[in-house]
Amino acid sequence: MVIKGKKILLVDDDPNMLRLMELYLQPDSFQINTANNGRKALSLLKKEKFDLVLADMQMPEMDGITLLNQIEALCLNFLPVVMVTAYGQVEDAELPVNAGAYDIIQKPFTSFRLRLTVKNALAYKAIFDKYMRLKKIKRKK
Repeated sequence: MVIKGKKILLVDDDPNMLRLMELYLQPDSFQINTANNGRKALSLLKKEKFDLVLADMQMPEMDGITLLNQIEALCLNFLPVVMVTAYGQVEDAELPVNAGAYDIIQKPFTSFRLRLTVKNALAYKAIFDKYMRLKKIKRKK
């Protein structure tokens, strides 16, 4: 699967965390955009097409779960959202996944864990997109 050039939106209110995620993802040649809160992220999502969103769960103005719900309300086809959290309780992980998140990553995370999750989410999106294209072709026949 080709991941080079895929467009990722990183959303976190901590500028150091945004820089760390950018640094970890740099070897894969992604196009990276950042937003420091959910409202700014939502504004970017309305203007541009992204292949993946990585969003912190706890942010001022609009938290990650609210952002996730807003993304689904926009009907952006299939846009995988990976939630990032500092909380490690199982119940905390269930909430975003039950709300529609592709996966959840617990802070602190390694470069390997972040890159693996991103690559898996993008592979899943590629399969979904291919399925939708084939479904449209089949309907035309």
